Amino acid sequence: MALTPKQEKFIQGVVSGMTYSDAYRAAYNCARMKPETVNNKAYEMMQKGEISARVEKARAEAAKNAQWSLDLAVERVRKLNDEAVSDLEKDGLYKGSPAVKALIESTALLNRMTGVDKQIVKANTETEDIRVLVPPYDLSANISPTFCEVSRAIDLGQANRVMLKGGRGSTKSSYAYQKILDVFLHRPHAQWICGRRYANTLRRSCFANVLWAIAKRGMTVGKPGEGCDFDKTTSPMEITYNKTGQKILFYGLDEPEKLKSITFEDPKAKIELLLLEEYNQLACAEDARNVRQSVFRSDYSLEIDVYNPSPDDMQWTNQEARLEEPGKLVHHSSYLDVPEEFIGKRFIEQAEQLKAINPKAYANEYMGEETGLTGTVFENVVAQTITYEDRLQFKWIRCGVDWGYQNDPFVWLMVGYDRKTRMLYIIDEVFNTETLDEANINEVKRHLVDRDDKGQPIYTNEGKPVYNKHKPQNEIRADAAAPKDIATWRHAGMAIMGASKRVPVDDGIRWLQKRKAIVIDRERCPLAFQEFSRYRAKEDPNDGRFLGYPDKDNHTIDAVRYAAFDLISDPDIP
Repeated sequence: MALTPKQEKFIQGVVSGMTYSDAYRAAYNCARMKPETVNNKAYEMMQKGEISARVEKARAEAAKNAQWSLDLAVERVRKLNDEAVSDLEKDGLYKGSPAVKALIESTALLNRMTGVDKQIVKANTETEDIRVLVPPYDLSANISPTFCEVSRAIDLGQANRVMLKGGRGSTKSSYAYQKILDVFLHRPHAQWICGRRYANTLRRSCFANVLWAIAKRGMTVGKPGEGCDFDKTTSPMEITYNKTGQKILFYGLDEPEKLKSITFEDPKAKIELLLLEEYNQLACAEDARNVRQSVFRSDYSLEIDVYNPSPDDMQWTNQEARLEEPGKLVHHSSYLDVPEEFIGKRFIEQAEQLKAINPKAYANEYMGEETGLTGTVFENVVAQTITYEDRLQFKWIRCGVDWGYQNDPFVWLMVGYDRKTRMLYIIDEVFNTETLDEANINEVKRHLVDRDDKGQPIYTNEGKPVYNKHKPQNEIRADAAAPKDIATWRHAGMAIMGASKRVPVDDGIRWLQKRKAIVIDRERCPLAFQEFSRYRAKEDPNDGRFLGYPDKDNHTIDAVRYAAFDLISDPDIP
């Protein structure tokens, strides 16, 4: 079957050394095609028998011609080398002899041409295995161009540890998984560890991302015995490449000691690849060192750390990124580096909205900048009346309670959240300087009834109180350190439970900082507005370094953290 001129041009491009996608672009009009579409069409083209056969034939011819040219060149240089030796035998050895110079230059050239100087030995069988095992794939077509320099450094052996830091939408994670998968497939005995601090976050993040990268490559994943390229299991959580038996393993890093006991059936198997998601969630640099020291036992290793920088320039990952180390590459990216078709117009619009409302939050969240924590902690506070109509639109409403002891006030807050806009709303408030359970319970019950814009409770025609359709009265979260108070409230008919202490206070505050806005109804929630507006980070008086968040004048902040506990602890809510 005769090939079309465009097919011939595609083949010529591939044989000349172009990627499949670039060869396809050179042969066809791809101006309106997405990079992914071009990649898929190029791959489909190479799957056609007549095309692949023609490519292999052309490559063989080119290799034959190249070998003939090389043999001829080697023969001619060797002749020059022989003549230099003959001249030395005739004229003798003396300083400045042209024969000496000719001998040195011709010998060096011969060594380069024959590969003697490189001292690199590779088994032909291994090379052939790789050629068979790895399907055609053009990584560059599926990553942001900013990461091409990272790939080049990895491929040239210039970087064996890469810190990918940046803002939301920079596609750093999607690049990291695709790149390590590519290296994994080219190293038949390499094993890959994916890690994150908390084990319960692995399935919806690391595991899902590996499955996505495999699918992106056009390969299949299924249960053992289904005949797919990869087998997956969830208990234990691992993915196996069936052609080599290589493993992709997933570990929570809260117990790094577990990593020391990993064994494989393949005696040649070694952990060579490590990907750490949300790298800055690890407690300290020592924990990170323990992880890499526990897993790497090979001459070759590649580690990629992915994270959004903390605003605090003294946070340990920010300090670590500034340290120069052999083989370490630090790469900073943002959504501005990414083609629009990768992230969509809606994402860009949301980023620009935050930029207009809260430039500092935008700089940290979207640009990945270390903005510092001096001064006001919550620079995203907005005073705004929240109407009855507004409250009806919220799909998520919860309540939070901070008990208050001694001189601290009792605080109850009603909080709404819009997941699309990432805006938090503080709707209503009760506070009392005296911790009187009965009085506080009765006042909260009164505030649980919907009220109109004048603050008056709403009743049905039958005189029954109207409650918010999302029933916040059934979703009250309180400080779990007071089980007796929780029991008292339950006895009074309140549906209340303790908020887990598993999420650190600092993490909760940083989550609140990252909201597009914290909207507070100032008239109904005066204490909340006062505390959120005036809350300041602790600083070193000598150099202004961030020292933490004070446990003072933060009662409404604590109540909001308790109310939003489910959101803060959900890894799918950034």
